Amino acid sequence: MEAIEASQAQSRKITKRGRPKGTFTTPSRFYNDVWLWVEAYRWLKWTRTGNKLSVSKACHLIDKRGGLSWAVGGNINAIASEMRSSKRPISTWRRCGWDPKSGRYVADENGRLVVSYRSPSGGSLRNRYIQGEMTVRNNPAVRAAWTKMVRDMLGLPPDSAAPPWRRS
Repeated sequence: MEAIEASQAQSRKITKRGRPKGTFTTPSRFYNDVWLWVEAYRWLKWTRTGNKLSVSKACHLIDKRGGLSWAVGGNINAIASEMRSSKRPISTWRRCGWDPKSGRYVADENGRLVVSYRSPSGGSLRNRYIQGEMTVRNNPAVRAAWTKMVRDMLGLPPDSAAPPWRRS
């Protein structure tokens, strides 16, 4: 009986539940930003039939063009020194520089842009879009506000649902 209790106590010590130490949850605002940028791309690139792109196709095309990056502003040198000395989440940030040949930002240890997150792939981007879509789907007021933000990002009037080439 004591052996069984000892093995159960041992198994409780090994299996820990919850988030590992030193990690953090992704804020919901991050998913909102992904939703906004993917929707903006879908509105920007209409299909030949006059429909918006599918979410999967839009995410694939965004990934093909270099993906989404979240830039950090401020004193680049101070941020870079903190990135080297820190063990906090800031240590995962990367410096990037503009490559005129490819037309994108690439990893560069002397770059003038600090990126806190880059989308790793189109599939990952699609999953994050779906997380933001859940917020939009559950609240029509949020959908109306975010759609207005997308139209504002693209310079479209707030009440226009027609593609740019059909507007008079």
